[in-house]
Amino acid sequence: MLIGLVLALSFSISAYAQEGVTAYDETQLTSLYRSLLKYPNDEYIQKRITDERSRIKAAIEKEVRKLSETVKEPAPPTDGQELPSAIEQQRTVVTGLEERLKERKVNVDLLLSEEKKYYGEAPAPEATDGEEFRLAKTHEELLAKAAIDEERISVLESVLSLEKERLSKLNRDQWLVQFGDIIRILTWIGILVGIIILERTIRSIIAHRIPEPERRYVATKLFTTATYTIVTVWVLTTIVAENPGILTSLAIVGAGLAVALQDVVKDVVGWIMILQKRLFTIGDRISVGPYTGDVVDVTLLRTTMLEVHSSTDAAVQERTGRTLIMPNAAVLTHDVVNFNQTSDYIKAEMGFTLTLDSNWQKAEKVLKNIVENVTGTYTNAARRQYDVRTRTLFVKQDPSGPQMYMDITGDGIAVRLRFTIPIGMRREVITELTQDILGRFAKEKDISLAYRTSMVYSTEHPAPPLFDPQE
Repeated sequence: MLIGLVLALSFSISAYAQEGVTAYDETQLTSLYRSLLKYPNDEYIQKRITDERSRIKAAIEKEVRKLSETVKEPAPPTDGQELPSAIEQQRTVVTGLEERLKERKVNVDLLLSEEKKYYGEAPAPEATDGEEFRLAKTHEELLAKAAIDEERISVLESVLSLEKERLSKLNRDQWLVQFGDIIRILTWIGILVGIIILERTIRSIIAHRIPEPERRYVATKLFTTATYTIVTVWVLTTIVAENPGILTSLAIVGAGLAVALQDVVKDVVGWIMILQKRLFTIGDRISVGPYTGDVVDVTLLRTTMLEVHSSTDAAVQERTGRTLIMPNAAVLTHDVVNFNQTSDYIKAEMGFTLTLDSNWQKAEKVLKNIVENVTGTYTNAARRQYDVRTRTLFVKQDPSGPQMYMDITGDGIAVRLRFTIPIGMRREVITELTQDILGRFAKEKDISLAYRTSMVYSTEHPAPPLFDPQE
């Protein structure tokens, strides 16, 4: 429709410029101005002149409208391929109107100059020189011609304003066609950035209002997951609705991205494996290849852990204060050790040696009593967790209570205590046990701790024989 209107106006203005100004009947207007010159204050004559000028203006507008309707409007363009030619044609229309308007204004100025020269307060004396170059032979004829040109200027200014506006609209349309994709992409980026900022702000508010760590983590995770799930569905739905044939393109692009982003795909598969197999969850202490730590967050691509001292014995592992960011793909290529799979407790051992002359029966009772008092609550909690967490696993043996093992060595009676402690609390529990054992042994006269000793013999004073040969 826009192109058709442009073509029609172009044809109209071209025809208008070629045919020149239509000659209107100036007789009536000239007669009215002749009467006005005789009776300058006659309101009736002034009204008649105003009506006649309105009629002439309407005829001029009708003429332009008729010329613009001589071309049938074609179908609107489906893309921006026709815009450059339409803009060029519209620019030609505007230029033609500007030239025509300028010409009319010059003509009016000449008429006014001629009026001032010949019919002003001090008219020029009658002369025959240059009479053939005058635009009007009489004053009333000059006024009539000036009035018609003024009305034509009014129409041209109105049409020119409209055509300039249409040219500006075409330029905007072309600019949108050229930069539409960029604008659309920037708009989407702006919306997504706004959503991210809003999501983080609301998540921060939620986190500050929930004091409990577990509830706070679950609430923030649920909110974040729900937000981005809704946004993803909305974006995909909008894109598919605006571009129905984009599914095929997305399939091709997806295949290419799967090849180019293999590591990202592996991370996503690893995340699915973590959730589906329940390899670990928040709060578990795990060891995956070179990574060992306490899990504090699991996302689509990465798992965040608080690093602990690298050791295969979880009982002696302690946090280093650093944070580990592990790619989820690591669970696909490395063994996963979960220290919290069956319970949050682990077996630890403590060993020392008694002298051979110690009362080992009493020592056994004392040690079992101390270990039971210190670690008994841990053993009961471990059993409860074990019963719950191994319901889906094939496990026959339940966790046993504290155990004491003894062996005779060259240094004395080797004692090894085995007991249950919370993961990562070996040093605290061992310290408490050591303090209780040393305090209790100090009260017992027939129980002593053995320690390595050595004897030195001098060659000047040989050692006495172990027995007398004479005896």
